[in-house]
Amino acid sequence: MSESKRALFHISLKILLRDGEKVLLLKAQEGDIDLPGGRIDIGEENISLPSVIVREVNEELGKNLQFRLGDQLFTCTVFGHNESYWIFTIVYDAEYISGDIILSDEHASYEWVDPRSYELKRENFFPQDEEKYQAFKRCFSLLANG
Repeated sequence: MSESKRALFHISLKILLRDGEKVLLLKAQEGDIDLPGGRIDIGEENISLPSVIVREVNEELGKNLQFRLGDQLFTCTVFGHNESYWIFTIVYDAEYISGDIILSDEHASYEWVDPRSYELKRENFFPQDEEKYQAFKRCFSLLANG
């Protein structure tokens, strides 16, 4: 019997940060739409996922940002464009509480958008990331319809 080969994925933990009716979208340096968060570092294998999320969000948005972490919203796979690997992404709901957003050098810009009126465009996602684009569309549709 032949042994099947299994794909290896990095795991990324992200948040969809909400402030009232608006959500925070980041623009990555590479140009695609992104959310705050990132991967589990070596040495963090035995800490809670919320702790990893807090560390990642603090790194990307500043240590003074306060938020309340909610439930998982959606998952998707994305291609790690700089390093040629696949990433399994888990996106959590999060409520903005306070603090200024201070972007790290991983992102070029950010904006608060209203999912009821914001038009997600396919060209704002990498071609390989169709699943990410579709997941964002479903999430925005659910948020828009309350």
